[in-house]
Amino acid sequence: MSLPEPKPGELTVEVDRDAWKLLKEAENAAKLWADEVTRLKRKVQESMGDATAALVDGQLVATWRPKQTWRKADLIKDYPDLTEHYMTTEVTTVFEVNRFAEVHPDIAAKYQTRSFEIK
Repeated sequence: MSLPEPKPGELTVEVDRDAWKLLKEAENAAKLWADEVTRLKRKVQESMGDATAALVDGQLVATWRPKQTWRKADLIKDYPDLTEHYMTTEVTTVFEVNRFAEVHPDIAAKYQTRSFEIK
């Protein structure tokens, strides 16, 4: 698999090889640990059953309480006949930043975000 090439005219710089290697190793280790955290959270949640609080040696260590949020898309999908009676129309104002940037590129450039991606 070949690595992607920089875009034509894109400003490039060489970075420290050791720092890059450490970054990649840390990234891989973080993913493994994140997967393990997810697995262990599921295990604790499953062991809680219907309980909303978990104890270890009598000390509160975790809660899994209902929130005032819902999975709306699933509710609408599962109960379309009931949910249709609670639908409302909203009017929103939207800033069309791409149109603004076309007319005022010098100003927009100062506010453009950047994304750091590992390739």
